[in-house]
Amino acid sequence: MNYCRRCGATLTAETNGPYTCKNSHVLYANPAPTVGLFLLDEQKNVLLTIRAQEPHKGMLDCIGGFVEEGETFEQALERETKEETGLSAQEYSELTYLTSAPSKYPFNSEYRSVLSNFYVATIKNDASPKANDDVAELIWKRPEDINIDDVGGADDVRAGLSKLLEVLT
Repeated sequence: MNYCRRCGATLTAETNGPYTCKNSHVLYANPAPTVGLFLLDEQKNVLLTIRAQEPHKGMLDCIGGFVEEGETFEQALERETKEETGLSAQEYSELTYLTSAPSKYPFNSEYRSVLSNFYVATIKNDASPKANDDVAELIWKRPEDINIDDVGGADDVRAGLSKLLEVLT
C-alpha cells in the first residue's frame, strides 16, 4: 500500500506490522478473500479460462474472483461461475474444497494481498459453458497437457492447479 485510504497521505510500513500515515491512521494489509473453481468433465479434463483483461491478459486462469461483502465462498463461486461461463450451480456437481493459497494481485499500481480458496466440481454432460465477462476463451485441457508456467502471474492459481494435478494423478 502506498497511500492512506482515509486521507490520501503517504503510508510508511512498520516492520512486520501495520501501515501508518502522517495523520496517524493505521491500516493493515489483510488479504482480500478470493475463490477459484476447477471444473472437470467425466474424463477428468480441466476447464480453464484465458484472461481477456490485464493483469495477465492472454494467460491461463481458473474460474473465479473476489468475494463480495456478505457472500460466502460458495456463493461467490456460484456468482463468478455464472458471470464467467454462464453456468448455473445446477449444471455442475456439488463443490468440493481443494486447497487455499496466498498471493499478490496487481491492482492500480499496487499489489493487493489475497487469500484464495479453491474448489473442484464435475460439469454435467448437457452443460454448455461459454466465455463471458473477463474471460476471452474457455479451454479444456487434459491434466498431463497443463503447463503451470502458462498460468498468469498469480501464485495462488498456480498453487491451486498444482494441488489439483497432484490429486488427479
